[in-house]
Amino acid sequence: MNPAGKSPIPVCVPDLGQDDRPANVCNWLVEPGDAVEEGDRLAEVVLPGIVFYVSASASGTFLQQERSQGASVFRGDCLGFISPGTGPELS
Repeated sequence: MNPAGKSPIPVCVPDLGQDDRPANVCNWLVEPGDAVEEGDRLAEVVLPGIVFYVSASASGTFLQQERSQGASVFRGDCLGFISPGTGPELS
């Protein structure tokens, strides 16, 4: 838990419309410790010929990357965590 007592929020791979095909983490757009706002793009994941952006579902501080660049991921896999309520609008 973070100092405010709130549990970290997982950042998960959304449904990309390709049930059984893995996507690859192409690029991280944030680093651990970065302040993020809901809707900010956190990472790029790619299927052959298509790039998808994974966005923050809450404002706060990005805590850690669970999957490295180049890793294969499937729908629902955890990519990282956000500590809620510590973003720039609350400072």
